[in-house]
Amino acid sequence: MLTIESIIHLVISLLMAALLVAAIRQLRRKSNSYGLIIVALISGLIYENLILGLGGLIGYGDTLKMLNTPRFISHALFTPMLIIYAIGMARMAGLKWAQSRAWHIAFCVLATALIAFGAFQDILNLKLVPYETGSQVLGYRNEFALLKGPPIPAVSAILVIMVIGGLLLWRARWAWLLAGGVLMLIGAMLMLRFPLGGNLGELALGLAIVATFRAAERGALRASKTAQTAPA
Repeated sequence: MLTIESIIHLVISLLMAALLVAAIRQLRRKSNSYGLIIVALISGLIYENLILGLGGLIGYGDTLKMLNTPRFISHALFTPMLIIYAIGMARMAGLKWAQSRAWHIAFCVLATALIAFGAFQDILNLKLVPYETGSQVLGYRNEFALLKGPPIPAVSAILVIMVIGGLLLWRARWAWLLAGGVLMLIGAMLMLRFPLGGNLGELALGLAIVATFRAAERGALRASKTAQTAPA
């Protein structure tokens, strides 16, 4: 049975697919490793919303459980890569501090550590159990949690996106990335009372990262020479 929430998930999946097409078109013009991160991340979000949307038609059981597994693998591997994407946008915007190899390595090391954390929790120790009774969509969650509280890799990635987004707003007058990060954070905070908030936040963030990538490729984010200095 399809509920209103299920249909919204399917609509989000379609909108994410449009963002994926836009990202791929940009990549066809000019190959870029940061763009590949976008493709991987959005592909995972398309799949997640598609499975959540169709869960009511499939019903609980081994099939739906199997189909839910890639959701967690995708989040564990791809979400922390937003940190590498973020430093990439800063570099493409011409911010002087971001051109440093040390900074780039630091961001990559942080992303790698968070991927390892996510892989341990959501891949190696994945124990799927059905959503609580009363949920408006049928799906599975991971019963195992290494640490209580919000997911550390996702929250860390969002905060990094917001920091870089704030620098792009300050240095290059580009507000999209910061806005996407803020909406994602708000959506995540609302998830306990409004589960769709996280998915709608992901849609906003997806739009922001694709728009920022396309602008960076066109050179629209290039900061002025006086704005390229390292932050104090």
